[in-house]
Amino acid sequence: MRKTLKIFTLTSLGIASAIGITVSIYSIGSSAITSADSIDEKQVQQVKNNANSDEEKEENPFGGYIQQKDLSDKNFNDYIHYMSHQKVDADNKWGFYQITDERVNWLLEGLDKTLVNLEGEAEFRNILERWKENDFSEIDKEHNLVYESRGEPTTGKATGILSEAEEMEYIQNTKEITEE
Repeated sequence: MRKTLKIFTLTSLGIASAIGITVSIYSIGSSAITSADSIDEKQVQQVKNNANSDEEKEENPFGGYIQQKDLSDKNFNDYIHYMSHQKVDADNKWGFYQITDERVNWLLEGLDKTLVNLEGEAEFRNILERWKENDFSEIDKEHNLVYESRGEPTTGKATGILSEAEEMEYIQNTKEITEE
């Protein structure tokens, strides 16, 4: 009888231990799942917030989302270069933005708002101020200045200024580039 009681006690303890371990593992696993769920929910919320902030970004006059405070020398070079294409004669032209008051004014404001230390700020300001006054008498030289500062080959160098009729034809037959 003692032997049976001993076996029964040991078996009961074994079963109780097994149940205890199972409950503990389930508890730990359950809280780990809860923690993982919380992290995933936080990550999902962060992604949603980032997506919403992208949606709230205002489109700039060039159709992109770069803001004035983030404009760099490269941005100013590209915008001025591509806008100058409507008025310059060159063997090759890649990219085009039509010159508009809105774009010129936005870039001028950008010179004051950018947080980037611009190497070409004085040149950009001089060009844009002339353009704001509808003075395009030096646009071929201005094109070459920004073109050469980009390290481009000379195959696209401006060789003159288009006539008004040539400019209108260029605008009508050339599609503006889109920002990525």
